[in-house]
Amino acid sequence: MIVVCTYFLVLALIVVLLVQTSIGADLASNQFHIVLGAFLLLWRTPVEINALAGFIVLFGISVLCIFAAARLKGGFNNSLHQMFSNSERRRLPNWLLVMPLISSALALTVVAITILQGLFGVPTGSIQEPCDPANLVTGCIPPFSYLYQLSYAPPLEEVWFRISILGLLVALRTLWSSNVLRNPFVQATPSPIGRGKLALLSFLVPEYAKSRAGLPTFAKAGWKSIHWTEWIFLIMTSVAFGIAHYVANVGWEAGKVLTAGMAGFTLGLVFLLYGAYASILLHWFFDVYFATFLLSSILLGDALTPVADFVALLVLATGVIGVFAGIRWFRSTLRGSHGTTYIVPSVPSPV
Repeated sequence: MIVVCTYFLVLALIVVLLVQTSIGADLASNQFHIVLGAFLLLWRTPVEINALAGFIVLFGISVLCIFAAARLKGGFNNSLHQMFSNSERRRLPNWLLVMPLISSALALTVVAITILQGLFGVPTGSIQEPCDPANLVTGCIPPFSYLYQLSYAPPLEEVWFRISILGLLVALRTLWSSNVLRNPFVQATPSPIGRGKLALLSFLVPEYAKSRAGLPTFAKAGWKSIHWTEWIFLIMTSVAFGIAHYVANVGWEAGKVLTAGMAGFTLGLVFLLYGAYASILLHWFFDVYFATFLLSSILLGDALTPVADFVALLVLATGVIGVFAGIRWFRSTLRGSHGTTYIVPSVPSPV
């Protein structure tokens, strides 16, 4: 629960950064080109948009994703009540409830692999740090540009690498199942409008689209619900995601291919099991979440530095719990025909 509260703290800090620092004015006085990405292709359009207006849209997307995460998959409050009412087994839990465990465990794993690669002489590199107005150095990036670019990355890269490709694959499978095969689980052949809704749902919430088309879902069939074509495209997009970070020429080096590829694989699974809102939110955690605490400690005074340090320790502790809880959950999904339920960890969790 504490970690979930820090998500809303980040949203509040972003508003404070816009109002109390030069970031808001700098965004308002700058223009950025609209960049679009889909199906592993990237387009830098000639259309420019006011950076502040664009950032407000990006901020709204993150708020909508958090709202969706709190409402879908049983709802955050209901899932939290079940956890504290000794509910032993459930289906896939609410995303906002388990995101702290998954995101922190993934962050901890990435850090561990980065350190291990460094010991073997494989550098990971890093992107440019934001400039400190009190201590300007060469090679840094203005805070407003730093925050804007990192806020742009989650929706752009998720559509670019995962939502467009995996969503299209799920859409083709659901439409084929409901229209061509006359799936017995579908009561009637969908109308053109119904087909359009089914295709749209495939890009937004693939699991729900599969259930509407009568295809196996994770709640009923476990890992078998992920089709072999989805596994292939999941691996392909993850490899492309890792390589893209290396060739982007923004500071990452060879070691980033493995860590970004692993993160991309997790993001893809999250998209297939939960939906676009969850993968965007998990991506937001790695880009905007940490960047906001960094900028706050730089621009809002040293008083926020202990807060940033506390959050880092909290993520580390939650990551340790998340690794063990994840192993236990994965083992539960492999037990018998009903192994797709989620077993609540008995270890007290800061979530």
